[in-house]
Amino acid sequence: MGRRTDPGDLKWSIDPDDCPVPPRRFRDALVRAMNRWQDTGVARFVEVAPPREPDLVFSWHGREHAGCRFIAWDGGVAHAAGQGQTLAVIHFNKDTDWNRRSLFCVALHELGHILGLGHSPVPEALMYGGYDESHAALTEHDLAGLHTIYGGGEGAPSDLAIVHFDKEGKPKHAAPALRRVLHESHRFTVLDADGDGNDDVLVWRGDRKIGPMMRYAFMANARIDKSSGPLVGITHTDRDTWISEAESAGPILVDVLDDGRYIATGFNEKGLPAEPLQKGPLALSNGLADRDGDGVLEQRTPLPPRTAEGQEIVGRVDVDGDGHKDRLVVSATDRGSMRMRWLLTGGDPNGGNAGATITARHISIGDLDGDGRPEGVIHGLVKTR
Repeated sequence: MGRRTDPGDLKWSIDPDDCPVPPRRFRDALVRAMNRWQDTGVARFVEVAPPREPDLVFSWHGREHAGCRFIAWDGGVAHAAGQGQTLAVIHFNKDTDWNRRSLFCVALHELGHILGLGHSPVPEALMYGGYDESHAALTEHDLAGLHTIYGGGEGAPSDLAIVHFDKEGKPKHAAPALRRVLHESHRFTVLDADGDGNDDVLVWRGDRKIGPMMRYAFMANARIDKSSGPLVGITHTDRDTWISEAESAGPILVDVLDDGRYIATGFNEKGLPAEPLQKGPLALSNGLADRDGDGVLEQRTPLPPRTAEGQEIVGRVDVDGDGHKDRLVVSATDRGSMRMRWLLTGGDPNGGNAGATITARHISIGDLDGDGRPEGVIHGLVKTR
């Protein structure tokens, strides 16, 4: 949902008006919930009283109040919202039957929203959309989201590292990794899905099973801003799904049947697939092509560009800042990973001086924060030299 500027010092207070439970019981439940989030090392909560201004206020209201409406599908028990630049609120429904456990569970969930987490599609996660008193602890899914926003946590094979490159092409961690977002058989790419000038990370299934797509957008310093999804029904059992860019139409999602017939879909201003495109000539940067526009691809699987020597090019950006695009080429494979080597122009657009070598499963390169400096999104980074 978005990153809080400083979660390490969240000042809070309670508005006691209309509280339907003993005030001490309410406060104890809130403190227990805040302590659970504080134990992650990301957040710190400090109770304040006037004249100090809080960042977060807990209060009681009816189901509908002052232009604010409880969401019906989560039971209408509570909700979190922001008011202005800094103040956040958590409203509890005074007309609900509350006990110690329900107060704690609801506070725990709503505090996740305050820290920037949206609803999770994973049923066992604390941040799952449906209210259930069995959700009384932070799971690995909740922690993955929290650490994606603020950093920290332990690495996993399904992480995507966010890196900058030095002038030799060696990757340096630029921002917190996207934790546990690329599961087995998933694909990802980096491109500007919504046309705002910042590249996004798109993740979808690649194993011919029905599945969703997730989109991750970024802010300054390549930090995660917000995610969109899961957008269900993007992939299907009878076709392959690819996402790439076309020179004339921007980013395109292509569903390809075994006989080469396909459906090409553009993206809207929200960075999500929109209406199918009309039939016509199509050529994508990943090599897929319908050159005669008959609705059948002549090239049905990605065919990355190659150097004159036949090396596969997996990245093409100006790494060393000389004004010419450098090339990252696959030099060898290593136990499921690729060994890739930068060919630096050194001021000569036709040159190829060797830069850093990267070993990883996959890499996609773009400009996540629109600052003109390339970032790499890397899966399975093993080593560099």
